Amino acid sequence: KTFDETYEYIPVEQRGEEKPFSVTFKRIPLDVLAVLQDESVALNQSGTYTINVNSQYLKALKYALINWKNVNDGKKEIKFRIVHGEASDESLELLPPELRAEIAAIIIEVSKNPANADAILGNEDESK
Repeated sequence: KTFDETYEYIPVEQRGEEKPFSVTFKRIPLDVLAVLQDESVALNQSGTYTINVNSQYLKALKYALINWKNVNDGKKEIKFRIVHGEASDESLELLPPELRAEIAAIIIEVSKNPANADAILGNEDESK
């Protein structure tokens, strides 16, 4: 796939639902991904490295997430919002933290290894 193509992901917990929640995202180019991952590594005063995964995940979501399906408040659909070319905080705050982490991890893995996108997204033959 090229960088202008999109991917759809249905979170594990939603699979098999009649109208599952899903997200649409674009890949993060490797140069942007490298910066994102480098920025998330920090050297502590004790001399050990830590990975600031939450900031990495948030940046990945803001950069790559472009839409969602089946998000509502019980009465009407909630529209996904993009502000200044990025997923809005307002939209991202509607997703539980665990779900944000799951989606961000998928975006990063697909971006690192697009040839295996179907396996990463869980789209391969499920009868195996």
